[in-house]
Amino acid sequence: MTRLKQALPILTLLAALTTLSLSAAASPSSIWTAKNFWSMEWEQRYTAFVQSELSPSFLKELEIPSDCADLPVIVRAIFSRINELPFALEQGPAHTQSSALPTTTWNPTTWKNNLREDPRFKAFLKTISQNTNTSNLGKSLYPIQISDSINGSASLASSVRPGLVALTEHHARVIWKITPNQWRSIWELSSTVPYAVRTLQINDLSIDDYPASPREGGLLAFRWPEACGSKWCLRAPDKMPGYSMEQYRIPKPDAPLERWLEDSFRDTGALFQVGTFSDTLQALARIAGYGDPTEKDFSVILDEIFASLTLRQDTLKKCDALLTSGRIGNRAAFEFNCSTENRDGELARKLRRLMDLGHFAGRMGEMETRLGQHVIPIDEHRKTDAYQFFLAKSEHEISAVPYDSALKRWGWAFLMKRAQGMLALSQESPEQAQALASEIKTLRDYGQIGTP
Repeated sequence: MTRLKQALPILTLLAALTTLSLSAAASPSSIWTAKNFWSMEWEQRYTAFVQSELSPSFLKELEIPSDCADLPVIVRAIFSRINELPFALEQGPAHTQSSALPTTTWNPTTWKNNLREDPRFKAFLKTISQNTNTSNLGKSLYPIQISDSINGSASLASSVRPGLVALTEHHARVIWKITPNQWRSIWELSSTVPYAVRTLQINDLSIDDYPASPREGGLLAFRWPEACGSKWCLRAPDKMPGYSMEQYRIPKPDAPLERWLEDSFRDTGALFQVGTFSDTLQALARIAGYGDPTEKDFSVILDEIFASLTLRQDTLKKCDALLTSGRIGNRAAFEFNCSTENRDGELARKLRRLMDLGHFAGRMGEMETRLGQHVIPIDEHRKTDAYQFFLAKSEHEISAVPYDSALKRWGWAFLMKRAQGMLALSQESPEQAQALASEIKTLRDYGQIGTP
């Protein structure tokens, strides 16, 4: 019997690539029977599935919980189940409690209903989630070629496609769409912690650090499960289509994110010298001769920044109320929920994207003005805005510590000092007073300068 005619039972997860029957009948521990085998044709179908079926509400409609690491494997497992393809990962137990649950038959045209009514498969997905994290996911993936050279110009390689995994140390996303007619061309879908049923997040691809090796992540594809004797094996990375270590040989900028943030308000020339891994991929994906960023490109990033700042504001209010009442409960949970270190870092990355666009299009001043128009109430008498938040952040004056006051969390001491400096400067001459009159009025409205 040839491999293409075998029907291989799928185990839940394979660590040591456990022994199993290669007969057409599914074993008691299998979740479904493989009647097809992975190939580039099936990868193309998987890409089409991701583009057509995935949406922010995809898992919510199916009532499937997820967190930040397991979204890629959940999507891959669902597609494999629909199309009777093998599915295996290089970590996790070989059997789960799902083996005691009944098996159901799926129809490719009614698979959503089949999934909802299949407790065995849903238990399988739960096991995947419990045993997948950003540290072990990469063992089941391999790096792909990211660029081609056409007529002497670099462009995005055909191996970069929807369905790939964008993996970093703490996060995993699914590449969702590639739209070369936009300034930000590569889009991702992602989940987050904690493990729950939720709406997925849409973002343009955001991998800042250049990965040094596949262990650190990068843009990765799934290795194919294959029958090897009486076991499942994952095909070796260097035997997979499109395999390449190219992305780990890209020259890396020498300026870290915090240094970039400090420079961003002092030397706009530094902005264009610092690129991220995502910037490289986005540039490759952009069609040749594409023009300046559009207003929509700016608005999307500004809206993301403002939404993140509003969420930060709401989080700090809740955390401050818990501190004031003395009812913080579990300290570990309080510190996890009320620390904003990672979220503030994400805000800094979004600012970098905005300023890169502004620098390229010659609209830096306009972007600073629009940031300044987003007012953030700190308390009943004090305010700041998005522009001032990033100024304070660039001076390391924004606290992410859960136990600090709201004033420290928004860099109030720095803002007061800056306001006093502006007031002193305005008193040096009538010309300075006139030039700074509008900003001085804003600082008074914010409570950063007292009423004269």
